[in-house]
Amino acid sequence: MENRWVNLGNMRQNTICKAVLPLNSLCRLFQETLLKVLKVMIHNHDNENIITVVFVADNNYAMPVAVTACSILKHLPPDQKLNLYILDAGITSKNIEKIIKSIDLSRCEVNFISTKAQLTEIPLSDHFTEAIFHRLLIPQLLPQDLHKAIYLDCDLLVLKDLSMLWNIDMGDNYFLAVQDFTIRTISKGVKDYQLFEIPPDHSYFNSGVLVFNLDKWRESDIATSVIDYLRKPREVQLFGNQEAMNTLLWNKWQELDPKWNRQFKTGLEEEQENIDALTERYGDYSEDIAKNPYIIHFIQDTKPWQYYRHPMKKLFYEYLDMTAWSGWRYDVWKVLLRKLPRIFAKNPQSKKNI
Repeated sequence: MENRWVNLGNMRQNTICKAVLPLNSLCRLFQETLLKVLKVMIHNHDNENIITVVFVADNNYAMPVAVTACSILKHLPPDQKLNLYILDAGITSKNIEKIIKSIDLSRCEVNFISTKAQLTEIPLSDHFTEAIFHRLLIPQLLPQDLHKAIYLDCDLLVLKDLSMLWNIDMGDNYFLAVQDFTIRTISKGVKDYQLFEIPPDHSYFNSGVLVFNLDKWRESDIATSVIDYLRKPREVQLFGNQEAMNTLLWNKWQELDPKWNRQFKTGLEEEQENIDALTERYGDYSEDIAKNPYIIHFIQDTKPWQYYRHPMKKLFYEYLDMTAWSGWRYDVWKVLLRKLPRIFAKNPQSKKNI
């Protein structure tokens, strides 16, 4: 996909070509070598100034992907460019067109990578679909000259300049993440943590917002280790790939400010438990985390686009109306359509009478 900011690098390279004039064969050889070095420097410089973000989605999350992408662009500085990769686990061509139509292509390059049927022998369920596990493939599927990438779940809104997250120093860590507000410690999220000699009170992270150190993942082939963990039968496996990553990488990640993954719950009592947990750890700062998040993450099955009484639906629709789905609303008719299959499943006789 060609757009203005992609062409900018070529213009700069052409300028360099014209500025260096050949004098003799030796000079030409020197020029060619110098030009190659300059091109690499320009390429690396351009990569450093472009934020790489990765989503994983099947067709059920086509609309939320567009909403999240628009929320990112809304808060980025006008001159900040975005390189967006969508690992496509089965999005229809119609919805791919709508996603592309939703995004300002003068500021964002969009790349779709098909990942359907990439993983086999991993236990799946209604909650842990194949698409969820595709984030493990990010280091292998992205171009090898990319060294860092931000992974985001599709059920969240970005409310702050994402370049602030991008510019956090990772050191030698494999990734950056936020502690899980609900699970909080390894002992609550990994059933057999003692077999791996992990301290029970060590922080357990939520995998919905991750900043990947791609080089570290590739060097250690982390994806293979995590996939092997998931394929092995276990008596209890609580949280899929998130559990596997917390088990195998428990001491290889750096904790982020919780504002970068403010995990929101729909029910009043559950949300209050969230706030209480934050207060226990962060004290007075917990109120600021709750009310002024950088990213708000809808972690429960009741999403704003699936629950007409969701307390955050107004905010979600504000960003939805920036997309090609503008005007769409989850109304009472969509509620009925969603519930009909369950009604028929409970009352097979009613299906025969239609």
